[in-house]
Amino acid sequence: MDIRSNGDWKKADHQSLIERTSLEVKQVIFKIIYSLLKDENQSQFLTSLFILIQGTQLLFIPFNDNIWETWENQKFTQYINKIFGFFILRFDQDSFSNAILIMYILQGIVAFILMFGLLVSYNNRVTSSWLVQFVRILITLLITILYMPTMDSLFSVVNCVQSNGVQILQQFPDVVCWSNQHVVHGVVAICCIIFTFILSTALALLYYEPCFILDNPQSRKSAQPFVFILYYKFIMVLCYTYMEKETHDYLMLIIMTAGSFIIFNANHIQQPYYNYWTQKLWSIVTSINLWTVLFLWLAKTIENILFDGLVYACFAGYPIIIITVIYTERYDQSLLLMNLYTQQNSSQLINLNNYLLRLMSQTKDKSLLDAFIEIHKATCRREDCSLKQKKYYQQNAQHDEKQQLILLVIAQLYFDFIKKFPNDIDLRFKYCLFLYDQLKQRQQAINELNQCSQLHPSFDLEFQINRYKAIIDKEVQDQQTENVGNLDFISELAHQQNIKLFQNKIERATLTYMDFWSQLQEDNPDVAKMNDIGAKINQQVQSIEMMWNKLQRKSGQMPKIMRIYGKFVIDVLQDNEFGEQIMMKARQMQLQNNKLKNLQAIQLVIPDDIQFEQLPSLIISTAEDKFGIIQYVNLSCCNMFGYQKGELLNRKINMLMPTLYSKFHDHYIQEYIRKADPRYVAKERFIYYRHKNNYINICAINLKLLPQIDDNILIAAQFKLIKTMKASAYILIDYDDVVESISSSCIPMLNIDTKQIYQKKMYIHDVIKNFPPHEKRQPYLNKGGENIFINLLDVGSQVNLMQTECLTELENYVYNCQIYNIFNETNDSSNGIDNTTGELKVQQKAFQNSFQFKYIPGKGQYMGEQSLADLNSIINDQSIFWEQAEMSSQASQMPDPLKSESEQLQQTQKSANYGDGIKTLRLYENRIHDIDEKLDDISDDEVASQNISVFQNQIDQEGSQVQLGNQNNVFRSRQNLMSVIRGESTPLILRSFSYIINTMFIFIIVLSFLDYFLIQSQYQQVKSVLNLIYVDNLRHSALSMIVSAVQNLVMFNIGIKSFDNTTQSLQKQYINIALDQLTTNLQIIMFQDYFLNAKLNEMYTKSVIKIRTANNTFQYYDLFQASQQVVSKTRNVYNLDVQNITLNNSDVYFLLYNLQNDMLSYSRNSCNLYVDSLLQTSNEKVEYFSVLLGIAIGLLVLGLLIILIIFLQIYARQEIILQTFLAIPERAIKYLYNKSESFISNLQVGEDDDVLSEIGDIENDNQNSTLNKSLKSKNKLRKYKNSSKQERNYILSMLLIVSIMIAYFLFNYFMSGQLLGNINQQAQELNATARALGFFRTVDNCERSVFLNRNMTLINRDSYTQLLEFIDYMYVLDSIIHQEHALNSAIQNPTYNLYFNKMFMYEPCTELSNYQFDLDYDSCESFADGAIFQGLAVGLSRYFENIRYLMTIYDQIWGNPGVNFTTITRGFTTFKNITKNSDNLTNYIYNLNNYNQSKEALTLQMTYIKGAFELLMQHFIAGIELDISGQLTQRLALFIVFQILLFTVYFILYMPLYMKITKDFQATRELIIMIPLQVILKIKLIRGTIRDIIKSKDIQI
Repeated sequence: MDIRSNGDWKKADHQSLIERTSLEVKQVIFKIIYSLLKDENQSQFLTSLFILIQGTQLLFIPFNDNIWETWENQKFTQYINKIFGFFILRFDQDSFSNAILIMYILQGIVAFILMFGLLVSYNNRVTSSWLVQFVRILITLLITILYMPTMDSLFSVVNCVQSNGVQILQQFPDVVCWSNQHVVHGVVAICCIIFTFILSTALALLYYEPCFILDNPQSRKSAQPFVFILYYKFIMVLCYTYMEKETHDYLMLIIMTAGSFIIFNANHIQQPYYNYWTQKLWSIVTSINLWTVLFLWLAKTIENILFDGLVYACFAGYPIIIITVIYTERYDQSLLLMNLYTQQNSSQLINLNNYLLRLMSQTKDKSLLDAFIEIHKATCRREDCSLKQKKYYQQNAQHDEKQQLILLVIAQLYFDFIKKFPNDIDLRFKYCLFLYDQLKQRQQAINELNQCSQLHPSFDLEFQINRYKAIIDKEVQDQQTENVGNLDFISELAHQQNIKLFQNKIERATLTYMDFWSQLQEDNPDVAKMNDIGAKINQQVQSIEMMWNKLQRKSGQMPKIMRIYGKFVIDVLQDNEFGEQIMMKARQMQLQNNKLKNLQAIQLVIPDDIQFEQLPSLIISTAEDKFGIIQYVNLSCCNMFGYQKGELLNRKINMLMPTLYSKFHDHYIQEYIRKADPRYVAKERFIYYRHKNNYINICAINLKLLPQIDDNILIAAQFKLIKTMKASAYILIDYDDVVESISSSCIPMLNIDTKQIYQKKMYIHDVIKNFPPHEKRQPYLNKGGENIFINLLDVGSQVNLMQTECLTELENYVYNCQIYNIFNETNDSSNGIDNTTGELKVQQKAFQNSFQFKYIPGKGQYMGEQSLADLNSIINDQSIFWEQAEMSSQASQMPDPLKSESEQLQQTQKSANYGDGIKTLRLYENRIHDIDEKLDDISDDEVASQNISVFQNQIDQEGSQVQLGNQNNVFRSRQNLMSVIRGESTPLILRSFSYIINTMFIFIIVLSFLDYFLIQSQYQQVKSVLNLIYVDNLRHSALSMIVSAVQNLVMFNIGIKSFDNTTQSLQKQYINIALDQLTTNLQIIMFQDYFLNAKLNEMYTKSVIKIRTANNTFQYYDLFQASQQVVSKTRNVYNLDVQNITLNNSDVYFLLYNLQNDMLSYSRNSCNLYVDSLLQTSNEKVEYFSVLLGIAIGLLVLGLLIILIIFLQIYARQEIILQTFLAIPERAIKYLYNKSESFISNLQVGEDDDVLSEIGDIENDNQNSTLNKSLKSKNKLRKYKNSSKQERNYILSMLLIVSIMIAYFLFNYFMSGQLLGNINQQAQELNATARALGFFRTVDNCERSVFLNRNMTLINRDSYTQLLEFIDYMYVLDSIIHQEHALNSAIQNPTYNLYFNKMFMYEPCTELSNYQFDLDYDSCESFADGAIFQGLAVGLSRYFENIRYLMTIYDQIWGNPGVNFTTITRGFTTFKNITKNSDNLTNYIYNLNNYNQSKEALTLQMTYIKGAFELLMQHFIAGIELDISGQLTQRLALFIVFQILLFTVYFILYMPLYMKITKDFQATRELIIMIPLQVILKIKLIRGTIRDIIKSKDIQI
């Protein structure tokens, strides 16, 4: 059911796009809420529960995070904050992702409301399904208990505070505001805040029941009180989110207090809820809220000053408030005592109405109602006050007499107030609800609603107005369906307007038909225009049919409109069968109406239409200045009373009635208006009227009230003359038996006239000598009366001689005399006179038989009946009833009364045609044809099939008869064809179209989610690999640190190094740090979910590492086991005394040997494998993305092709249907056009009565034969054109939408591929940088190992040879780092580029001093002659040169013990006899460890290079992760936009488009109904088209 907002909807074509869009949105919202409120019955328990939960949410506001400290009771109030915070879903969220998850879940509810609400609005068939109930639940949750949690979660996402110059989230300090993904979430949150606020406000404004229903928890005066609560929640969430604790605490308190007072006044003081418990609970909630806020002020001002523990006092008052509110009943006696006539505010009347209705619902105490009745009786100013009347008409049987009186009083008060405040829309709307719900005056309520809609109502009131229009209109239709024809004067007024609208619709539809046939007559018809015109025709015809059904339900007595509609069906729709049925019903109804004498009501609605009434009619006014004055009169009435029209206008109605009635008639009218008693207009009554010649006569009268816009009432009277077959004389006498008036029949029957009774006072005894006295009149008062003897010679002396002579034969003639008492029903008036009068009716027995007859022209006979006539028998109409069907069938056989019987007989014999009905037939193409049909009259398609054998035709026909046996019934009548064409089942091709679209959308949604979450998962995996690369290199660096520290302690014990206690502790500290780092990194590696490649899996799960044990044996372990061995040995060494850390110690030797052989080899290899895994992972992800892209594009392209094919088939079928009209012969088209033109001409000139004429039927027969002859003409195939651009526009739109979807997946693919490609390209630099972290230390360790023991192998090779390779590779590794960085600078994150330059090219001391706690800036600046301060590039060069210089000295010493040590060292060290023997070679080599270059290299590595490369690795990985996070943010934004696009395309574009395509397809298919059945049966192409439609199962029979 469409719910229009107001009359402006009809002017939508003249409005702007924005205005039309807003109106359409309003239309959708109204339709959704209307569907949801229909049959809605919410549980009282759930409503109460939701109110209590909202109460706890309101109490969270005085205990929110920014103000709970005001209570000065931190422990208790913090506990209360957590309890109340639970109800707004404030859990202990440990991560920002959980908060985002809750936010999106709550917004998902909003999305579901919007999505399912649109489904409800698009499809009316689901309004009673589970979907409607589900949407009701979601809406109720959103506007009640989920509103505040939703707003709190949204605001928490954008609650940013300043910290150290950076914007961070207050609730999650680790999240930087407006960076990375927070940008997307923040923008979404802001948009959702605005949308949710608007949607919730709109739903709260509309989703309630304004009618006074005590059992409905949703029933309330208006939506404002509840909306105020939503506003208060929103403002307070905004305040405690952004206001600072100490700066804005007073401002927050002021806002909180003002809001609490507003909602307290709106929800408690005003008492807006009609349901008892709903009102009580809201009163409790708002009272407790206000109580808490007031105590918060006390706590702010006097806590710990005058009082302590105010928070406990606040909670202690809660039970008192609850008990007080529950057990306190509010009695508004002031409303009962108030004089409303002096009020200047309509709200007092509304409050009084609600209060009285509530009192009426109470069954115990009625004393207040009695008091109101007495008070209002005394203060009522109206002369027609209901309380001052002794009698009233009970309109509502549901109320007792006292309640009915109060309802009448309220109605009068509303009426008076509306006069006083005509533009008060709220007052008018409450009056409408009162009329509808209490007085059950639905039609008057609709009229008031129409008045409300013209006063520019607000958004919520506009919806309620239109909603109740729809509700009341449906109830009126249902009620009138049960009581056909029983219309009150207001309903009849609307009914007459509907009849005029119905005629206008028929006229417009006929003109559209003419336009269609005119378009079809063109040389090249435009099928697009034909389709558009045909669609209009379908809409107009369906509208006419709906209006026709509505009129039939409202009234069955409308033969005139039935004749118009029947003629329209026959002439325009070409449905002779159905049209003749309607015409037959019209005839029968006309005959029935003519026979019904006392049940015919006045059809007059507008006073100006009185001139069109056939019966005598007049209208009088009831206004004060024109009371009883005749305002309108027709000529029939003038003829009846014998006056000219000018003599009656502006004269009192009393002049037309006997004096006995006229002197009390004004009072009768006043009493009727005062009591509103409809008994006088309920049925036809008999009255006496006075002719201009002063004689009275009897007639039937019908009365009708005609309300006017100015609130005055006109009374229409319609008279029917009584034609009796008996001679009756009427005499009116008063109580004293004085003759007041006589009828004209008294002249011949009683020999008296008006001159006699007006010249002197005449008594009844002067007329009838033996007339009985009062005490003996009982026998004459019976229904049959009593005989009385009258001697006319005794009547009077004024009878002339001729009369006397004639009357001598009638002496003592017997008359039947009846006496009727006439009572004045107003004898309780102030005159106090008994006005009982009498009516004397005398009849002659000689005329007691009546003879009635009727002439039937079809049979040429008279049908008569002679029976004993009833004394009150009345013939309603003297006209002869002509039956249309008999007239048309027998028109040619009617004898001419001017001719003799012989002439007529001769003429009949000459005109007789004995061959009539005999036809000569022939067999042609296995079918029977009339011999008169010529071969050239056969259509082209039949000629083309002439050469087919008769046997083949027979086979085809037998097959078609088997398949189409049931379908042949379609062509028997237009109604059968229409029922099949308008079948409720959706055509198969449209169902296929919908199935493909829905399937495609489901797959696209699944693919989009899969694409987003898969890529997000892959990026997380890439980030985990990066983290593993960093962790594994830290592990390798930790192993090198252990070797270095152990070597230093071994050298100390040998005597090479001279360490003090601090240095010794520092070395052990290095071991401990390295041990912790190694253990942590091993745990990270061990707890990873899977290994990235087979080699890593083999290394960590298989025993491939050779470990030398303490007994010089070798065992194989996997990397985890070997690492655990290292950890164990390192812990043992750490626990040894420094003096025991020597090469002779097995644990020491274990570490020095194994960590520089297989463990070193596999450790370095694992670092390389992790980088290879990164490359492998990136390449695999690109492949995954390629497959996903291929699936998405393939599905979209394939789906688009299928959709286009089906779409083109839909339009192709529409075009085939339109082409069938081209097969209609031009003569037939012209005939159909002429028929429509003829109908519209007759309709416009008002010749609708011609449909009953004899000539009409004869013309119909001739025209049918003309149509049949026109179909025999040869039809040539005509060309046509199609100017429709709709198909092209739809296809372009589909291509655009699919292109956007493909572009989305392509963009994601290329964006992801580019990022992964960049990561692959940076892998070499990442590998080099990561390897440098431990490799430079490894080279130093290997060099010192060679200096200690050259025989110890390095990586299972000769130590010296391996060391030289390591030294050479140092340069290579450094050059790789710089070369790869130069190549990657364009794709790397800018932050890392800056950091790299800062570390290598500028001074890194600032970063190093900040990173390492044991390093200060000055030491870094001065170390190695400022080599580090000048940049890491210089520092590494210095380190490389120191290593190479030491190897140069070593080469000079090795194998040359006689070398001059002083010359070689050049003063860089002092010789020291470490071995304390003459082994100079060993001493020389040991002394190399004390070289300045050796010490400097060790410090460079341990302090500067290690820290620098750790920082570089951290920033390198952070830069890549930042790029990944940035792309994830972009992908999240695109994903959200894409989902919104899908939602918009499906619900906003596709569903209306599908409905339009379905409607257009159905409209095109229904165009077949426009073709007359004669044409369908004669033209093979049209028959074939219809059969093809049926065979294709597009239509279910």
